[in-house]
Amino acid sequence: MQLPPVKGGLPFEAVTWREAKQRIGSIASLRLWELFEYDELTINMRQNGDDRFAKLLSSVRIGTITDENHSLLSQRKIRSDGRASIPDIVHKYNELVDQELQPIVLMPRTNQCDEVNGALLSQLSSEVVSFEAVDTRDTIVMDKSILCKVERALVSVERDVTRTAGLDKCLQVAVGAKVMLKRNISVEAGLVNGAVGTVVGFTNKGSSVVSINVQFAGSDKPVRIERQTCTFEVLKGIFYTRKQFPLMLAFAITIHKSKGLSLRTAIVDTGTACFGTGMIYVALSRLTSLEGLYLIDFNRQKLCANKACICEYN
Repeated sequence: MQLPPVKGGLPFEAVTWREAKQRIGSIASLRLWELFEYDELTINMRQNGDDRFAKLLSSVRIGTITDENHSLLSQRKIRSDGRASIPDIVHKYNELVDQELQPIVLMPRTNQCDEVNGALLSQLSSEVVSFEAVDTRDTIVMDKSILCKVERALVSVERDVTRTAGLDKCLQVAVGAKVMLKRNISVEAGLVNGAVGTVVGFTNKGSSVVSINVQFAGSDKPVRIERQTCTFEVLKGIFYTRKQFPLMLAFAITIHKSKGLSLRTAIVDTGTACFGTGMIYVALSRLTSLEGLYLIDFNRQKLCANKACICEYN
């Protein structure tokens, strides 16, 4: 009943003949779901201190809310007369920080996050530092006539982080910036993909920055985050290696990226930009209470659940 897989089908759907053949060499479709036993967890741990909010979310989960619940959510909007602007979001974010809260902004789309992150980064008093990824071609191209084609292909994919294991082409940070780790560094220490911290400084070697020092919640001292590598394909058989710091700005993150988080305070966009089933439910249900929720916008028509999931659940 939450967000469906970004790439892939729902778990209870039969694996198609084509998928089965490609993945496990089967010559027929499979119904793997029927091989599992189902247990339902019935205790709401995240919102167990706010029954009113928990009941509201139970309705949102199946794609319906009452007029009373709609009115309740509308009261959480930053602006009662419409959608909050970027300056409105920045002002509310700073207001919450001044109250010693730790807000995060949840947006439906990456470009919206980039806009908010840029606005909040630019207001920091410290200098913004840019780090370009180092991309090196691993494959020797014997036919020099296709080099131009390879270079064009590189340009078309180099900013697509889904192709580069999450490593950005250009990372901009500053001391005081909120960032999220995009790689598992030390699972035992909690330094995993999705961990959020604050940049507190840089370690230099000569004129080059060799690490970004980040203070993560729960860590006694700052952690030195160094560049990581990944290999990605730009054309069939043509590979590049990227070296970049595995971090991203995290004043604002996508709702997809927020899955699994529990938040006391968040500024959330549940307006017209929301898409797909379960998105508004996931966004709202990250909060532990209604009191910590601040809405950029709310569109009741975008509230929907996956009908196939409801049928399977029943």
